[in-house]
Amino acid sequence: MKRNRLSDQNISYKNSLAIIAHPRGGSTWMGELMMNIPDSVLIDEPLWRGKLRSSNSKPKSGEGKIDAIDKLGFYYNQPIPVSESWPEAKIEFEKILTGKVSSLNIYRENNFQSLKSSNYFITKFCYAHLLLKWLLQNFQLNAILLTRHPCAVVSSQLTHPAWKNLRINKPLKFPNFLHDELYKELEIRIPNLATKEEFLAAIWALGIKETIYSNYNDLNWITVAYENLVINFKFEINRIFKRLNIKVPDSIWQYQYKPSGSSSGKSITDIREGNLINSWKRELSEIEITRIMKIVEKFEIDVYSTSDEPNYKILYKDQY
Repeated sequence: MKRNRLSDQNISYKNSLAIIAHPRGGSTWMGELMMNIPDSVLIDEPLWRGKLRSSNSKPKSGEGKIDAIDKLGFYYNQPIPVSESWPEAKIEFEKILTGKVSSLNIYRENNFQSLKSSNYFITKFCYAHLLLKWLLQNFQLNAILLTRHPCAVVSSQLTHPAWKNLRINKPLKFPNFLHDELYKELEIRIPNLATKEEFLAAIWALGIKETIYSNYNDLNWITVAYENLVINFKFEINRIFKRLNIKVPDSIWQYQYKPSGSSSGKSITDIREGNLINSWKRELSEIEITRIMKIVEKFEIDVYSTSDEPNYKILYKDQY
């Protein structure tokens, strides 16, 4: 493949923005919102390693969007300790964040005619919670951490084809891979997971515990609650762009009620009827909600409960 034209451009990390969210957590909408920044380009899920088949499975060789990530042996949700020196990984992230990866798979949501003139890089990560602190330790870039209620995330995952054939090993077991310590601790913490919703809730909780409950939260990155973005759109947009030190694009306001590119028919109906943030209460059974929240409680996560909205005093450092 020919070298990507984007790699010829002189782009600094000051012009790089990382969006971190769980899969089905609102990242597509956030990416579309941020693409209203003039001359921006979206890099779409460069760490994706294919569909998760079982809790004990590794990504298959050749699956994913970037060959180098495959060769590094990245897991689906790869952890990297904040103090870890991993030169090979750092080299690949430098390429990702500055558009030097020659893979059209990660630029699929862009108008290719505009790629060569772009000078602001937005990288959408759905599998980066466990390496976010390392990423910001090594690269001086802006980042948005988008959080969403665990029941909403899990409910959406349960109905999505990507998780349809997921199998849960009993007792819980993960494969061995580099920097797998967090997952080995998970095997001890909750060995008797029995259902798909419990497993997905545990993966959500692991990411939240490593980010929201760290000293970095809403300081080294901008934490945004999906629920508040829906309810108080203008407030959150102004807050984000003030932190980014970028003028709010006039075109962004039309995206408040516009379904994202990944929205399903059910989600589109909820958006139009104003029922988006609590649709999980209708989609999940009472026992499923109880199972999810019990897992969340095992991680001592109190930012979310069965209420529609999170505890903003825990999430945000600058407003509540």
